Amino acid sequence: MPSKTSSLRLFEENVGLVEIIVNKMNYGFIGKEDLRQVGLMGLYRAAEKYDPGLGVKFNTFASYYIIGEIKKELRENRLIKLNRKLFRIIGEIKKNPGAAPEEISGKLRVNREDVITAYNYLEGIASLNKPGAVEERELLDGVAAPDRRTQISEAVASLPAEDREIIFLRYFKNHTQAEVAKMKNASQSNISRAESRALEKMRKYLLGTGIQV
Repeated sequence: MPSKTSSLRLFEENVGLVEIIVNKMNYGFIGKEDLRQVGLMGLYRAAEKYDPGLGVKFNTFASYYIIGEIKKELRENRLIKLNRKLFRIIGEIKKNPGAAPEEISGKLRVNREDVITAYNYLEGIASLNKPGAVEERELLDGVAAPDRRTQISEAVASLPAEDREIIFLRYFKNHTQAEVAKMKNASQSNISRAESRALEKMRKYLLGTGIQV
């Protein structure tokens, strides 16, 4: 176990990791500051429990705690306090996963914006459970790391123009997937898939240069 001094140092030096994770989330009806506070609790727990002897980088170790803390709050509804209408919409989406927002909106006679909010919630939960989610965030860590900035820039430059633009908007300009989808006149699910493919290409490029990601 780290000492109190080293735990505090780990916590203070990695607050930005919480910002990175929170900025990748888009729930619509959950404030970023609420997510940030919960994420900071996860970071604090990680800093207390981290053992360098495990051979795992702290940002990888902490990411699991940060995401885990947020998932726990979401599961227990302490954070989001969903109202009855949103619960009803989410239930309908789960029964008809391929339905368009307009179809759900018309069937339940609710605003399209409320349906989009429910979709954002479900997509956010799915992204937290997606294999490789933590590793993708580690690529983003490299944007701010001075010793890796050049390699990250080269990896981005190696992407096709469309993928490069999505990565730039998401990771360098900190836009949400929903915002990028609106800019590109595309669905959020298409942007999510394109982003995942681009990150995988970047990971392979960096591995080819000898950088471990």
